[in-house]
Amino acid sequence: MPKITMIARVTDGLPLAASMADEKDAFASELDTYERQAKKLIRSLAKQSSIQNPPAAPSDLNPSAAQASNAPQTFYTVESTDSFCFHYVIDSTVCFLTLTEKAYPRR
Repeated sequence: MPKITMIARVTDGLPLAASMADEKDAFASELDTYERQAKKLIRSLAKQSSIQNPPAAPSDLNPSAAQASNAPQTFYTVESTDSFCFHYVIDSTVCFLTLTEKAYPRR
């Protein structure tokens, strides 16, 4: 189940939308940490977009990138902890990012 979802502009890192945390979630106390990580990831994408176009996964976050073969978007997975990872799609200049448990299916 997705824990956090954010939509942001890649060109400058401006958040366009974000989900609200579920207070009944077992990991609710840790979600602030993951939200900070998500914002850091988006900021690093914004920094890279000023250098290259389109932006790739930040090298300092150890991504295991997997690009879809027949889709125009670029799909990435970045491990956050032993139990969670960020999945994101960059379409044009918009990043759609979500935090899920590692066991959550990518599709």
